[in-house]
Parts: sequence; structure tokens; C-alpha cells
Amino acid sequence: MVLIRVLTIAALVLTIGACTTSSPGRAAGSTPQSGFQANTQPIEQRLAGDFPIPLGVKIDPEDSLVLGSGSTWTGRIIFATDSSANDAFIFYRDQPKSSGWSLVTSLFSKASVLTFTKGARSATIQITSSMFGSTQVSIVVGPLPGN
Repeated sequence: MVLIRVLTIAALVLTIGACTTSSPGRAAGSTPQSGFQANTQPIEQRLAGDFPIPLGVKIDPEDSLVLGSGSTWTGRIIFATDSSANDAFIFYRDQPKSSGWSLVTSLFSKASVLTFTKGARSATIQITSSMFGSTQVSIVVGPLPGN
């Protein structure tokens, strides 16, 4: 009878102990101590001063990816705006210059494209009208070839 009680208690202790998880070198219930932390700032704040994003746009978080912040960010931003494609083209033709970007080339059409450079980076902006009345904007920023 004593043996059955000891075995039952041992089984309970092992079962309860198996319910906690831990990683090697880390106590159960503690938070990871790695150097990686997610940047929870909104995209607009991370790009502040480097690249213009119109107020009131709806950034698509599933298709957008921004690495870094400030004047060293790289990635892709996709958003919809209620402005016309023509107004979006004018905005992006003029506004990046105030942040130090130089217009390299532009093409106004059904799918307009503008290309800018700033230091060792380039930005390509594509503007298209959607069939639902909004305008889709895609901004891709990355290092120039060879950098």
C-alpha cells in the first residue's frame, strides 16, 4: 500500500513537472534574454523624416515589411489612399525631395512609376488605381547595386 502511494505521488510530481516548459539555459516562466526585440512602432513613426507617407492612408501590414528605421530603413510599404492616382503621383513627384531624395525617373500611366535615390539607397514607387475607387501605392526602398 505504501509502495502504491509513493508511486502515485512520484507520477503526480513528474506529470506536473512536465507541464512547465523552459529552454536550455533559461528558467521556466522567464522571458527570453536574446538581443532580438520586435519594433512595435507604427511604420509612419519609423520612417519619420526619411520618406513621406500621406496622412490617413491604410498601410497593409501583411504585405509591408520595414527593416530598420530613420534614414537607414529598407523594405516595402504598401498602402491604399482615397486620393486619385494623379494626386498620388504629384505628391510623390514633389514630396520626397524635401527629405533629401533625388528624382531619377518617372513615368505617368495606368501603373505610374517613380524612382529616387538618396545616398547609397534607391526608392521605387508604383501607383495604380484599383477598381474599388482607391489608389494603391507600393514603395520599395533598398541599397543601390554595389552597396
